[in-house]
Amino acid sequence: MRETQGSVDCRTDIVSQKIYVFSYLFISYVIIVNMFSAVVLDSYSQFMKLHEMDLTDENFASFYQVWKQFDQGETHFIECDQLSRLFDKLDPPLQIPKPNRCAIALMNIGICKGTE
Repeated sequence: MRETQGSVDCRTDIVSQKIYVFSYLFISYVIIVNMFSAVVLDSYSQFMKLHEMDLTDENFASFYQVWKQFDQGETHFIECDQLSRLFDKLDPPLQIPKPNRCAIALMNIGICKGTE
């Protein structure tokens, strides 16, 4: 601040205050807009990934047909050693071609013993 004949000149402080406030508002606006656009683009990306992997009714019908080959008694259970062949016989996108033991192990499929 400068003093001129007993009074204080605040013009320089007002100008610097205005510059500070406008720069703060501008930077805050840019950050918020960038965050908003990042969230929108991320949501769109996730939607597109899910949309690419959509399963159709034909995929489910094909799965049921292949499952019937392995579960002829219609018990809703199959033996663990049949899982590899089951996944190999399915049509894409459900198919996991052989060798598929590691991929099946990573699926964390529930295993039941006997009638449990």
